[in-house]
Amino acid sequence: MRKMILFLGLLFAIGMGMGTDTRAEGREIPDRFNTGAGTGSYTDTELSKITEEGNYGGIEYRIGAGGQLVLDLVYRNKTAGRDILVENMDFSKYSLLMVNENKITEETVVTYKNCRFDAVTTGREDAKIRYVFEDCTLRNFHGSNATLCRCRLGGSSGDAVNPYRNVALRDCYIADLAHPDSEESVHSDGVQIFGYPSLTAENISFDNCRFEIPAIPGGSSYVNACLMIAPERSSAKGIYFTNCILNGGGYSIYTLVKEGHSLEDVTLCNIAVGEAARYGTFYHQNVSEGVTMENITTTDMLYVGSRFKDDEGQIHFSVTNDTATERTLLIVTPTETFQKTIPACPPYEERTLDMTFAEFPFDIDVTVPKARWAVCYDITDGCTQIALYADKKDR
Repeated sequence: MRKMILFLGLLFAIGMGMGTDTRAEGREIPDRFNTGAGTGSYTDTELSKITEEGNYGGIEYRIGAGGQLVLDLVYRNKTAGRDILVENMDFSKYSLLMVNENKITEETVVTYKNCRFDAVTTGREDAKIRYVFEDCTLRNFHGSNATLCRCRLGGSSGDAVNPYRNVALRDCYIADLAHPDSEESVHSDGVQIFGYPSLTAENISFDNCRFEIPAIPGGSSYVNACLMIAPERSSAKGIYFTNCILNGGGYSIYTLVKEGHSLEDVTLCNIAVGEAARYGTFYHQNVSEGVTMENITTTDMLYVGSRFKDDEGQIHFSVTNDTATERTLLIVTPTETFQKTIPACPPYEERTLDMTFAEFPFDIDVTVPKARWAVCYDITDGCTQIALYADKKDR
């Protein structure tokens, strides 16, 4: 074993000398450390809590008839401009509702950065407004005309994303939907695309997004699917899921369509599916017409999301096991090596009524003592490099 470790270290050193990209896979896999409010450059930033209606950051919000916090850029906020930035706010006491979008006459962009929300609802139809959410945490997004980057969604019962038109998610983490927090029976999907009468669901894309939504027995909320592409109120076209990780659901992927409607130009490409689904990857009545699936694979090893160095010089790797097998992580540094056992993602039959999302082997923070570089390998079934970290001067 020691000879193998020395050989691995030598290979890494040679790779560093040849200018190997230390990010390995390129874009990081989304996880709890690199998505949502309070992460990345916002780690030490305090959020201002919105506890009542009023003017915050130059924008006026009011309480609507349904108890939501309402943003109106037509009859209120007339001098707010057409490029609005809202940063470091905690809206989570209320659901946020956008109104009168169809009356906006000039192209407008509202950007939220490092904000926390409960549910966010925008209009369904195309409008001269676009919402951008960067490094935000949301329980649910429901609507159209939005881009979400490095956001975390979920953490409660119900669907995480209900998009209608012109919605893009990039580098987002959808997780933790099996919650006993609803008095009524609720089925929870990572994303559910169901359309709307006389309005085609269109131009919806997810790229480098991760879904961790294992079903947990008990409670009134049950996890149905990671991807529920099942228009029942209208047709759907231009739907793209690329470079995504799925883990959980009854079945992980549904592609259905109600009679009288159709799926067109629906693509699932480069999708890795873990073993947490209760029944399997594909629902047995899925339709294939209008749907293209390319490179749908089963996750068969550990993977790493975030990797970073803290103020004390320790390297951190965020390690996840989406397989049903206990796996062995090997870490090599210039001065030492060590192994860590990563528990299996338990099959549905082994999950207990009192189990919580935090007990699954997702985003385990593995720390490495001070080192210039470290390489992670899954050595359960051979030896596969899964991640590396190196100081800039060593790259």
